[in-house]
Amino acid sequence: MWKLIKFFVFLFKLLLVLVFIAALALAVALYIAERGIPGQWLRRMTEKISNESYSVKVERATFSLKDGFRIFRPSVYIHPGSVASSRFVSAEEINLGVSLDPSLGWTNRITSVTVKGLLLPEIPDQMPKPEKEDQDIELPNLSPFRLRLENPDIFGIRASRLDGVVTVTSRQVELSEAKVAWLNNDCPEGVTGKLLFDALQKQLTINVSGQALPSYIVPIMDAKVLDCPEVALEMNAFQSVRPPVQAAADISVCLTNCDYTLSLRIDDPNPCVYKGVPVQSLKGELTAGMKSRKPYFTIGPLVAKGGEYGELKGKLSYSDHKLTFDADSSLPLPHVFDIIGILNHGELDIVKCDTPPTFVGGGSIATESTNAVQNWINGKVSMGNGTILNLPVRQASAEFVMNAYTARFDRVSGTTRGGGSAKGTVSFRFPDFDPDRCEVLTDLILKDVPIADLAKMSGITNELVGVVSGSLTTSSLVNTNQLGSVNGEGKGEMSGGVIAQMPLFAGLTEYLSKHVPGVSFLVDQSNGSMSFTITNGVLRSDSVLVEGSVFSISGSGTYNIPEDRLDFLVRVNIFKKASILGKITRLVTVPVTKLLLEFKVTGTLQKPEWSYHSVVEKITDMFSTEKTKDKERQ
Repeated sequence: MWKLIKFFVFLFKLLLVLVFIAALALAVALYIAERGIPGQWLRRMTEKISNESYSVKVERATFSLKDGFRIFRPSVYIHPGSVASSRFVSAEEINLGVSLDPSLGWTNRITSVTVKGLLLPEIPDQMPKPEKEDQDIELPNLSPFRLRLENPDIFGIRASRLDGVVTVTSRQVELSEAKVAWLNNDCPEGVTGKLLFDALQKQLTINVSGQALPSYIVPIMDAKVLDCPEVALEMNAFQSVRPPVQAAADISVCLTNCDYTLSLRIDDPNPCVYKGVPVQSLKGELTAGMKSRKPYFTIGPLVAKGGEYGELKGKLSYSDHKLTFDADSSLPLPHVFDIIGILNHGELDIVKCDTPPTFVGGGSIATESTNAVQNWINGKVSMGNGTILNLPVRQASAEFVMNAYTARFDRVSGTTRGGGSAKGTVSFRFPDFDPDRCEVLTDLILKDVPIADLAKMSGITNELVGVVSGSLTTSSLVNTNQLGSVNGEGKGEMSGGVIAQMPLFAGLTEYLSKHVPGVSFLVDQSNGSMSFTITNGVLRSDSVLVEGSVFSISGSGTYNIPEDRLDFLVRVNIFKKASILGKITRLVTVPVTKLLLEFKVTGTLQKPEWSYHSVVEKITDMFSTEKTKDKERQ
């Protein structure tokens, strides 16, 4: 009997062990194995949460104790009235972690949500309207749960991961402790922040800070998202941004009317390029938004450190298809106008600054070329030392005005390095902003400008003495056949010059020194004058006059500026033209000077060639002229 009892006890224990093993196996199987949720159940659930405005579709779903609910390829489709349906948001997989604690209600059982491959490409052109405009959004009260997005693509902003804690109440949804890790580890620190959705006010607020690149931010400015492509255009103007920029942003979106505001604060101590201009560091704020379906943005206050020297302080705003700005800059002038977006095709290459220039001004520019007639900018530019057309100047300044297709540097004034003054006006005309049709017009007055300074404009570096006063008016194309298109007129007077030192008269003084001993002393101190016209790059003068202590030189001819070619005929006269003795002697010596003291000047400005125009040549020229006339008569 005792043995029988022991046998039954053994069987009972064995049964308990087998039951435990079976239960354990069943639990492991339930934990590991996934059970598919019947398709009929899925259709009922998706139909229940869909309506006429949008529909939800799910490819399949499973459940396991290990992974919870897994929803594969969910999508939400928008049905905005008469417009064809479009996929609004989709994902590769959604994993819902759930708690099996029997004491918890269903709203508190969600412990985590992981979304893989979330795709939200753009906001549809037309969103469905709610049945009631003032209808409140009712949210369930959920316990806080962990949210993870893996490889999300939201409005073109791609990241490798987003982590945070979601808290849902009847009034709001909050994402806290959010952290974004970018793709390829471009920004090791990533971005941290929080998101808050107020269901009662229908307001979405986002606060983030950390490291980012322009390519991570610009997509949200696209016309399909925040509908502000002008902001995207400005942000895309920043190039070569490495390493990532330290930035902070605040975004507020009102879902009832789609109004929004974005505030982005940037503090980048590293070099980058803005509109082709090298920038050593950048600090400022960008504010963008939409109000009553009209986009706007403001960049500034902005401080940008330039390359070798200078900085730019200012503010840029956009509204109603117009860019408005004000700036205070000590960057090189071509860089300033590169940023403004005008006179940036080499028109200002004629200006070289040896010391930081200044530009203070502002205005507005239409973003659409058809409205360019509304463009208007004014300001003042100045520089301490530099060159204009290779003319060394100091303390130069001008008032700048741009109106429609014209730009004008008015009240131009400055002092040359050796003394003397230059003043006048430089204007540009650029029809339809075509750089090949851009024309520059100058109207300048010079007073007591050293000849040595003017000589540098032609590359002559000789130590010359004397000063020049006069006026010059020209017009020419800027980028196409500039020298060959020059037209204008001018006049000038020279005083205190030493023509023996001038390359242009070296041939004459050399010739006279060989035939008239001591002549160089007589022509040392010389004055001169001339008036001229310029037609298609060819300067012509019939009134060249250079006077020395005893001799005077008169001449006429042409100078081809593009080809740097002289073709003058000059005559050396005894005594000054204006003196009484000169007038008397000219009557007596005219036959002699015309026969014996005439020269041809050819070659270039730096290497002129003087050739004596002999009597034989005159006679030959005379017969050649007569033969030509006879042929023309025939």
